[in-house]
Amino acid sequence: MKRNEFKKILKPLIKECIRDILFEEGVLSNMISEVVVGLNKSQIITESAPRTRKPANKEISSKRDDIVLAKKRLLDSIGKGSYNNVDLFEGTSPMPTTSQPGSSPMVGVSANDSGVDITKIPGMENWSALIK
Repeated sequence: MKRNEFKKILKPLIKECIRDILFEEGVLSNMISEVVVGLNKSQIITESAPRTRKPANKEISSKRDDIVLAKKRLLDSIGKGSYNNVDLFEGTSPMPTTSQPGSSPMVGVSANDSGVDITKIPGMENWSALIK
């Protein structure tokens, strides 16, 4: 018997056996009900109250208090009578962090820094010709 003839005989028999198992024994209906139950579980929507960020405000205020305290200690260590009672650090801001190996090259650069004016470099006055 050739392979093709064997397929022609077996294929209808296998299809019929699978149909009998799926429909007569209830396998198909059990599979469908399990899928529906699984879909219903994933679609449950619950509403929750939005979280407040009060701890973050406390952290910010405690950090601010720490900075003010550090400033006061520094001024006290210099001496109140020195510099004619002038606050040397009035209106200053903390120095930006220094870079560490593997960090961004922009670490330590102020956000207000205008950068380098490249239009003053010789030969750069005609950007449209360089971009093309």
